[in-house]
Formats: sequence, structure tokens, C-alpha cells
Amino acid sequence: MATIVLIEDHPIYRDGLKTNIMEAFEIVGEAGMAAEGLRLVIDKSPDIALVDLKLPDYDGFRLTKEITGMTSTKVMIISNHSRIGFVKQAVRAGAMGYITKESGKECVIKGLNMVKKGQKFIDNSLSNRMCDYFFHNEGLEARLIMYEKLSEREQSIVGLLIKDFTPKEIAFELDINEKTVSYHKKRIMKKLNLKGKGDLIKFAIDIGLIV
Repeated sequence: MATIVLIEDHPIYRDGLKTNIMEAFEIVGEAGMAAEGLRLVIDKSPDIALVDLKLPDYDGFRLTKEITGMTSTKVMIISNHSRIGFVKQAVRAGAMGYITKESGKECVIKGLNMVKKGQKFIDNSLSNRMCDYFFHNEGLEARLIMYEKLSEREQSIVGLLIKDFTPKEIAFELDINEKTVSYHKKRIMKKLNLKGKGDLIKFAIDIGLIV
């Protein structure tokens, strides 16, 4: 029986999800925070981590990168969000599956079984949107590529800017000075071809950084 760690911050939903899959999978750990979830995955070495995108300490994209970069555990995302930008960002982070919280029990189990076998799975409800994306949304792909070309430090600053951190708060958070923050911010806006905070927020929504 495949083993799973659930990383989801809403206890009621987590309990419901556990009830739906416990007959087919062994739940070896549960967490409501990303950092706690990462520790569990490292400690328990489950076959699959079922990860919510929106977690209190940091998002599921970052957690997915950490899990897939540090362990052999496969990741399947479960989210309220069905925007294709979120799906693409999750896949680029290393997720092998993506389902929505509206998915039925059969869909969840099917997805987990496919991911366990090393196959990719996307919720059926997203299929038509994925087709639209591939045929009509070249701009989104370009924005994702632009974001990925930012340095790790620049991506960290983007993450704090969209959370409305001030330059002083960003400097404190990253242990750098405010002048360095301002320098990076100008470079980020230039690299992403953005003019102001509103453009940055829209960009972040489009590529799935704001969940």
C-alpha cells in the first residue's frame, strides 16, 4: 500500500480527504504548515506528498520544489484554484499531479495511483482549460519563462513585494540593506517589463504566485 503525507492547513477538509483515501493508501503523517510538512516528508519518506497550494508559512510551489529537490517523494497538488497559471507553476515546481478541492473521491484516488506509478495526472475538470492554454495562451508561457530567469534572490523579493512588504521589511527579512532591495526591485521590474506595483500583482496572479 502506497504511503502518503497530507499537507493541508484546514483540519476539517484534511479529515475528509483522509477518510476518502485511507482505504486505498496509508496515511503516515499530516501537517498544517509547509515547514512541518517538509520535516515529515524527510522523516517518513512517503511515496506521495499531497500538498495544498496555500499554506500559512509559505506556499505549495516552494514546498514542492523543496520536497522534489531533497527527497524521492512525488508531489500531487490539491487546490481551490483552477487557473492554468497555477497548474503550470505547480508542474514547473516538480508536481506530478494537480487536482482541485472539488474533485470527487474517485478522481483523487485515480490521480494518486497514477502519480504513484510515476505518471502525470491533471484533474479532468481542467482538461478543456489546458487545451485552451496550449492553443491560445502563449503570453502566459512567456511570463513564466521571464519569472524563471530571475535569480533566487530576485524571486524572494518578488514574493515579499506581492505580500505588501515595505523595502525596510524586505531588507530585515532577507538580512540585506534597503539600497540593495531598491536595486533588485528596479532590476526585477525591468526584467519583467513591468511599470508599477499593480502590474507586478497582475503578473503574479497570472503565473500563480498569488493563491
